Amino acid sequence: MENKTVYKQLTLGSIGAIIGTICYIIGVTFPTTPSIGFLLMTIWPMSAIVFAYSVYKYIAIDDQSTSNQLAFIFTVIAFILVYIMLSVQIGLKAGISDAIALADSPEKETLELILSSTSWVHLGIDLAWDMFLGASLIFLSLAIKRHARLGMWWTIPMFVLGLSVIIINLYTFPYTPVSSGLFDIGPAIGTFMIIFAARTAFLGFRMK
Repeated sequence: MENKTVYKQLTLGSIGAIIGTICYIIGVTFPTTPSIGFLLMTIWPMSAIVFAYSVYKYIAIDDQSTSNQLAFIFTVIAFILVYIMLSVQIGLKAGISDAIALADSPEKETLELILSSTSWVHLGIDLAWDMFLGASLIFLSLAIKRHARLGMWWTIPMFVLGLSVIIINLYTFPYTPVSSGLFDIGPAIGTFMIIFAARTAFLGFRMK
């Protein structure tokens, strides 16, 4: 009975993670009001944490390893950091943009400079998010390497992606990989995790 509950949690958590990621894509792709944008950005990290918990519980049925525990802890920290980053980014942009619209010319230039300078605040938090995200992927890859229904086919790309995001961001620090002439590995990680969530949703549905 307990395992059936875990399988159900895995199915719902996986579907929720996919929906949350779609919400994030909508939020960064289409123009919205600050309130709607903030709501969409809230759904993504919260659904990701729920997904991480459901995966943690699922893997623990077969093997409650240290890697599994650390993967969950680092994932929670990572998505708290990205939520803080997005909140700071949206809040500063909305607040200072309103002030710029009402300001006179000299003050407007000062406010625009302040808005530009604040990007370093959320970029610093963004780096912390990338570090914890990379570590969480590495730990999760180690946790699933002997799992009968996941295994090395998922371990190898997950490990490579986790290690890559750490190395690339450390190499380009304090600038972003894109501004440094490198590629952004984020979309590749996002695509992989959507596929992984689809796989775990299928596993949870089939097992329950």
